[in-house]
Amino acid sequence: VGAAIHWEEGETGDAAFNNDFLTWTVDGSIETNGWNLYAAVVGQHTDLEHEGDVLATDLDLYGFVLQGGIMLPDSSWEPFIRYEYIDFDDAFADGFGNDYDDLDILTFGANYYLHGHDAKFTVDVLWAFDPVPVRQAGLGLQADHPDDDDQVVLRAQFQLLF
Repeated sequence: VGAAIHWEEGETGDAAFNNDFLTWTVDGSIETNGWNLYAAVVGQHTDLEHEGDVLATDLDLYGFVLQGGIMLPDSSWEPFIRYEYIDFDDAFADGFGNDYDDLDILTFGANYYLHGHDAKFTVDVLWAFDPVPVRQAGLGLQADHPDDDDQVVLRAQFQLLF
């Protein structure tokens, strides 16, 4: 189990936004008898000050992830499933009055351990049910228009520890 808090008070005396931020996270994991479970929740509150002619909007962003897996008996296979949720609080828009509200992602796949954690192969399918506001190259996701949804990504990875 872990937790963290970051609080930042905006600087004063310059021409930039004097923003206050509060970011937090709580997470935990457990592994026992061949199965594992991981959960995390994260949030951020911004207090964006009025600067000149620009009025910034305060935001309350949050998200969570829940993942579980199990080692199949007498094998090197570990299937897993993960669900992720992000609430953007209308922080992203396409410039035409269309906001991105939230994002639900389901990922399922399996790890194959060739030599324990020293060498493993992972294959998974990631399914984003909602529009993705910005490209996430590391995940294989592309930016969507706010009216689009249902991106599906097939990924494979080989990890070698030495």
